[in-house]
Amino acid sequence: MILFGSITQLLQDQWGGSHLWRQMVLSWLTILRESVSLQELLAVQVAKLSPAQAFEAVDGLRRRSLVERGQRPGSFTLHSVVLEFVTGRLIEEASQEIVQGRLSL
Repeated sequence: MILFGSITQLLQDQWGGSHLWRQMVLSWLTILRESVSLQELLAVQVAKLSPAQAFEAVDGLRRRSLVERGQRPGSFTLHSVVLEFVTGRLIEEASQEIVQGRLSL
């Protein structure tokens, strides 16, 4: 991954300390790769979160400065460095699942 060392460590700490709901939202925002509203996010999730869980997750990510407001009112998206980091995590996790023959992601 081509990120500066201290930023990578900070993002790893944020990822590791994040609640499962925040990790799910980060993953879906990475997959979508564009700004979305809370309703749009809830519509595409495979593992459903309740609206309250999704709101809490997005709010927690916003307080940690991992998401930013999108161009459309009421929408949000990932900062580019966070998008790059989570993309790397998803690729790594999917690769491990393929090698182990255990697909869950």
